[in-house]
Amino acid sequence: MDEPDVPLAGATVSAETAKLDLVERAIHRYDAAVRGFLRWKMGVDEDEVQDAMQETYERLLRYRHSEWAELPRALVMRIAASVVIDRARHRASRHAGLHVSVDDFDLESGEATPERRVLAQEDVALVREAIRDMPGRCREVFVLSRIKGMSYQEIADQLSISVKAVEKNISRALILCRHRVREQRQ
Repeated sequence: MDEPDVPLAGATVSAETAKLDLVERAIHRYDAAVRGFLRWKMGVDEDEVQDAMQETYERLLRYRHSEWAELPRALVMRIAASVVIDRARHRASRHAGLHVSVDDFDLESGEATPERRVLAQEDVALVREAIRDMPGRCREVFVLSRIKGMSYQEIADQLSISVKAVEKNISRALILCRHRVREQRQ
């Protein structure tokens, strides 16, 4: 069944196209006015204006089957205002102002994963083996520093060696521990 042709600006188009054009014409005609109204009269920020305009356009599509030759400006403004009010009510009912974006936070747990715990236990066992296998003086200096918490000067005084010797023994011990862990990981 053919739709009757409706003249529009000197052209012949179908009734459905003319009705869709009704909405398109309203959008083009009132877009700047509605945006200004939302920004200045309703106090809506630019991001919200974009969203409100999109929803206003969607609601205007309901009127594509109306008998009006043109959609009234007051109707378009009322729809836009209603959209902003509805969106504000929706945010208020959901307490949107109290929500915090999870993107702003590092949500990684401070607790180690089971895999990390197993790896850490393996590393501890490997370091213990490395300490047991260290030469006597190197092991003694390392234990006094890292386990007993003594300063390099205190270790030097207790063992009657120089601070430089303590530093060398600590460096050697750390290298031995690192190598032991790396060997087992590969």
